[in-house]
Amino acid sequence: MPNQDSYLIGLIGAGIGPSLSPPLHEREADELGLRYLYRRWDLDVLGRSDIGELLDAARLAGYDGLNITHPGKQRVVKHLDELSPDAAALGAVNTVVLDD
Repeated sequence: MPNQDSYLIGLIGAGIGPSLSPPLHEREADELGLRYLYRRWDLDVLGRSDIGELLDAARLAGYDGLNITHPGKQRVVKHLDELSPDAAALGAVNTVVLDD
């Protein structure tokens, strides 16, 4: 991610409505002097399960990164340009950085 003061981040997964990740991440960013907008992309609410389409939509919308949870941790791998060695060994990811 480029050096900036504001970030747009998403959480993609199923049944994530009650997730505490958005307020926790936003509060921690505030403590660090950053503006962090963290939005839920709940597959159940969206009625969609194509992780590739959601990844493309996040790129188009200008998201800086995504956290991926169940059921997308393994599904998203085939849609990524590169993987860290750990992610490649596991065959799953939970953090996607969107950049050039």
